[in-house]
Amino acid sequence: MRLLKSNYIYTFICVLIISTFFYLGLVVVDFLIPRISKNKSPSISNNEKEYKIKSENQKQQLTSAGFKPNIGLAVIERHIEFREAMLNNSILGVGSYPNTDTLYCDEGYGWQTYRSDKYGFRNNNSQYLEEVDVAIFGDSYIQGGCVPNNSTISQTMSRSSNTLGFGIGGSDPIHYAAMINVMLPRVKPKFAGIAFYNNDFNDSDKSSEFYKFWVGLNKKTNVYFNDDGNLSSSVTKYYEDLRKIHNDLLKRDENIKNLKQRWPLSTRDKFFKIKKYLLLNNIRALLFQYFPNLIPLVGISPSSKVALDTLVTNCRIYGCIPFITFLPNSTFWNPNFSAKYFEAQLKHFSIKNQIRFINLNQIIDSDILDNFAPRGGHYSIEGYEKVGKHIARELGFK
Repeated sequence: MRLLKSNYIYTFICVLIISTFFYLGLVVVDFLIPRISKNKSPSISNNEKEYKIKSENQKQQLTSAGFKPNIGLAVIERHIEFREAMLNNSILGVGSYPNTDTLYCDEGYGWQTYRSDKYGFRNNNSQYLEEVDVAIFGDSYIQGGCVPNNSTISQTMSRSSNTLGFGIGGSDPIHYAAMINVMLPRVKPKFAGIAFYNNDFNDSDKSSEFYKFWVGLNKKTNVYFNDDGNLSSSVTKYYEDLRKIHNDLLKRDENIKNLKQRWPLSTRDKFFKIKKYLLLNNIRALLFQYFPNLIPLVGISPSSKVALDTLVTNCRIYGCIPFITFLPNSTFWNPNFSAKYFEAQLKHFSIKNQIRFINLNQIIDSDILDNFAPRGGHYSIEGYEKVGKHIARELGFK
């Protein structure tokens, strides 16, 4: 009897050890999948070199004329040099530079420029003087990369409603949550939504400084604005200090993305970096392409859930109607293994939590190049306008 009992214990321990190592192996595979599945965009024309020379000349002319390069929250997050601006002011801004002639991007329509609003977003300051119908949060697609002002999603929607776009290129769901916590109470829209893209699938986590500042338990959004609605003196000084550091960095290396120094992570932060892979979302996303009916739609990525919970909570407090949309990617410019699974996860979440999901698959065909920019993965002018008009119609604006 003792021998039998010992055999059971031995078998149990062996199975436990093998299962643990197998699971850890899956976690490692989940970590590696997005790093080995990236695709480079193919060349699209024989005169690409000539266009790049023309584009670079235009960029230099605009820079000489006083236009300043756009800066994203992810750039601030990833480079240790910008930590000085945060430490000196004990605050982080959720937009780019306010009231600034901004040099944005070029994907075939020439370099796009705009005057940022008083909070650092791509809206008109006059829009804040009126009742806000829609606030939509996201990344460069909401910022309008890389099309003229009147072709962005928010400005297309503003033909039938006063729509504000709170989007900064390179942002991810934690940044969306920060923007929502700061800007939604300020503008109090009738509708508020998040436009997700496939690169939001498994990005960011609670190690983000933006999470600690504006999303976690210690958030202090009441220090962001003055009583008149303008940026507080501490936020204004933060942007002034940030610009000085940014200018110094650009003198050292025009492509700021090449700078490798990153904010140091604590042991707790490192745990959050690992935690998001424990759900094996990347493995499930890969399998979903082949077995969509067998892969469960549970365990949406932690950062996406943070953004969605933040949206729902704020709308509950300030009386807005929340919605979600998912922006289809180009299979030419940005093929992505996780897109279909991420979209299915968002739809499942929206049904479960009774949040409106606006489907764009019938509006943007990922296989049609005309929906996308001539030289990049953002939407074409026509593509943006189709998306903006469809969202407006779905929300009841004609």
